[in-house]
Amino acid sequence: MLDTLFSGFAAFNQVGALLAGLFCLAIGCGVLGNGIYWRMKAERVNATVTGVRQSGKFYYTVYSYMMPATGELVEATSDTGVDAVQAGMATGKEVSLMVFAADPHKVRVAGGWLYIIIGLFFLIPGSIFTHMALASYPLTPMTFVMLAAFAAYGAMKFKKILLPKGQRLTIAEWKAKNLAESRGGSRMTGQVLHVEDLAATPVFAAQAARNAANARKAAPILVLIGVGLILLGGYLAKKEQRLEDMGVRAPGRVVELRLNSSSDSNSYYPIVNFQDAGGNQHEFRARSGSNPPSYHVGEDVTVLYLADDAQASAIIDSGWMNWLPVILCGGIGLAMLIGGAALARQRDKAL
Repeated sequence: MLDTLFSGFAAFNQVGALLAGLFCLAIGCGVLGNGIYWRMKAERVNATVTGVRQSGKFYYTVYSYMMPATGELVEATSDTGVDAVQAGMATGKEVSLMVFAADPHKVRVAGGWLYIIIGLFFLIPGSIFTHMALASYPLTPMTFVMLAAFAAYGAMKFKKILLPKGQRLTIAEWKAKNLAESRGGSRMTGQVLHVEDLAATPVFAAQAARNAANARKAAPILVLIGVGLILLGGYLAKKEQRLEDMGVRAPGRVVELRLNSSSDSNSYYPIVNFQDAGGNQHEFRARSGSNPPSYHVGEDVTVLYLADDAQASAIIDSGWMNWLPVILCGGIGLAMLIGGAALARQRDKAL
């Protein structure tokens, strides 16, 4: 009975991690693919900023440009808003836009990396979760039972929100409706404002001062944390590379699952016993733990260690997952560094 409960709980976590990974991968691939599609397929046109439209607390840049094929003068509003107008929104500023002839009112600034960054932001954790679900947990009959349960639950939820058959739109009707909404949305029809006029109002001046003050405080903190994490990632990478280049692999066995309790979680760390090339026995605790445990007592594993310091350097060899701390430190550090630089740039460009 206890084995069944344990197996069910482990399968629940495994399927949850798998679905989370696939969900992140789907979003990442969609956003990244969309960004690449725009870069490869959209036309480039020269445009002029004519003002901004305000929707709630956000400002959306309004552009005027001429379609290359027809010579038609088009007014288009950006689909990305910011909470403070910037120098790039100055009336009369010339920019390069990406557009599609089929929907000339939908535009993006050429050369932007926002969609690429967002796509990668979802792809990295999606890959980690998916690999964890497939590599850290064994595939058992309970895995497929739990997967079927998740699928049945999702189908029931989907059925409740699905429109009756008579009210479903065809793909062509859905595209036409989406196009009409993009052209007729509130941002497309609202009053066009000039940032120069907005900058003269007391309300905007106070908001701009608050945003600049927050950016001044946050930007250096994010940059310092980002640089620190990148340096830590570099140190871990150097250490890991030395272990990969000079390390020795040996068979090991999990002899114990040691519970590590904290105020908000419990984790089981595998204790591994192995024999080095000189015939000496060693025992070490793995780098990371999990709940439920990723290993079981008596499980055979591969140990990677340095011959001159077997006890202190030994780890469970998990393939590319050995580099996970490096990837996380480097990835998070780079994201914070970019975020800090973006805040500093926003502060400098704020009107």
